Amino acid sequence: MNETQYTATERKLVVFFAFLGTLFDGADFFIFTYFLAPLAEYFETSVVNITVIQATSYLAGIIGGILFGIIADRKGRRLGLALTVATYSIFTLLSGFASSFSELLAMRIIAGIGIGGESGIAFAYLNEVYHAKNNRRGLFNGALQSMFVFGALIAAWLYGFTSEHYGVEAWRWAFRYLGIVAILAVFIRMFMPESKLWLASRQKLLDENKESSVPLVEIFKGALGGITLKTTLLMTFAFYGAYGIITFAPTMWTTAYELPSATVAQLGYVGSILAVIAYLGSGWLSDIIGRKNTFTLTALIGTIGYLLFLIVGPILKMPVTVTSIWVSLPFLCFVFMQLGYGYFGVQGVWLSELYPTRVRSTALNFVYYLGRAIGAGIAPLLGLSIATSMGYDIRMAVALAFIGTGGTIIFSRMLKETKGLDIQAD
Repeated sequence: MNETQYTATERKLVVFFAFLGTLFDGADFFIFTYFLAPLAEYFETSVVNITVIQATSYLAGIIGGILFGIIADRKGRRLGLALTVATYSIFTLLSGFASSFSELLAMRIIAGIGIGGESGIAFAYLNEVYHAKNNRRGLFNGALQSMFVFGALIAAWLYGFTSEHYGVEAWRWAFRYLGIVAILAVFIRMFMPESKLWLASRQKLLDENKESSVPLVEIFKGALGGITLKTTLLMTFAFYGAYGIITFAPTMWTTAYELPSATVAQLGYVGSILAVIAYLGSGWLSDIIGRKNTFTLTALIGTIGYLLFLIVGPILKMPVTVTSIWVSLPFLCFVFMQLGYGYFGVQGVWLSELYPTRVRSTALNFVYYLGRAIGAGIAPLLGLSIATSMGYDIRMAVALAFIGTGGTIIFSRMLKETKGLDIQAD
C-alpha cells in the first residue's frame, strides 16, 4: 500500500470525526442567531448590540484560524482539530452561565477563537484523505459542508425546545446543551488517524533538511500571495452573500413579519434543508462543470433572490401570515437566497486544491475566517446600521446582501480551475 493511502476503516474514522466536528460547529454558530432578539430583551439592550457580540466572535475566529491552522500544519491535523473542538465546546458551555452582557461577550470571543480553527483543518483533513485524483472529491466536500447546516437543524430544534420549556432562560440551556460536546475532542485525539499526506510532507522536509517557513508568512509569498488575496476577497463577499439571510432570518420573521416562534423554527428547518440540497448539489456539480463555474452559478441564484426581495421586502413591505407564508413571494425569495449560498459546498475542495500540503490548514483557516469575520460579522452589522439609519427595518439589512453575492460572482472568475487535481505531499 502507498504510504499516503488509507484503509477503509481509517478513512471512515477521518470522515466521521471531521463531519461530527463540523456538525457541532454549525449548531454552536447558528444557535446564537436564533437568540438575537431574546438576548437583546434579556440584557435590556438593542439587537444591534447583541449582533456586535456575534461580529466580535467572528473577528476572534481569525486568531483561532491562524493559531490552530499553524498547529495543524506543524504538529498534525489530529491535534489541531481536537484543540479547536475542545475550545469552542467548553466556552459555549460557559456562555450558558454568563450573568451579564460583558461576560457573555467574553465567553463568545473565546468560543470564537475555538470555532476559528475547525473548518480549515476539517477540509484539509478530508481532502488529504481523498488526495488522489477523484471525480467525487467535490461531492465529499459538499457533504462535509452540509454537516454545518445539519448543525443549523439542531439549532432550530434546540431553539424551539428550549423556548417552550425554559422561557426567558432558554438561551442559557441551549448553550449548556451544546457545550456538552466538549468530550468529542477526547475521542478525536484517541481514535482519529493522522493525515498520512501531512506525515509524508513533513518527512520530506526532514529528509531534505529544510523546515518550511512560518505557514502564515509563506501564504503571502510569491504566487501564493496572489492566491491568498483573491481567495480572501472571494470568501469575504461569499460570506456576506450567505449571512445577510442567515444572521437576520429568525429575527426578521419574528419582528418584521410577526410570526410565532413555532413558525420561525419551521422556516429554519426548511432553510437548512434547502442549504443541504444546495451544498450537496453544488459539490456534485463541481465534479462535472468545475469549481469556478459552480461557484459563479450558485452566486447568481442568490443575487436574483436578494434583488427580488429588495422589491417585495423593504420597498413594498408585502405582508405574510402563518398560513400564507409558504406560498408568498418573500418565501420564494428566501428559497433563492438559501440555494444561492450553495457555493460553500465547493469552497472547501477548491481552496484545498489551490494550496500545498505544508500550509493548507493555515491558508484555509486564514482566508475562511478573515472572510467570515468581515463578510459574516462586520458586513451584516453595517448593513443593519445603514438600514436603520435610513428608516428601514431589518428587511433592508437582508436585501443589501446582494452586494455579497454580486462580489462573489466577480471574484470567482479570477481564480484558476482545479477540478481533477491530484494533491501531492509537497
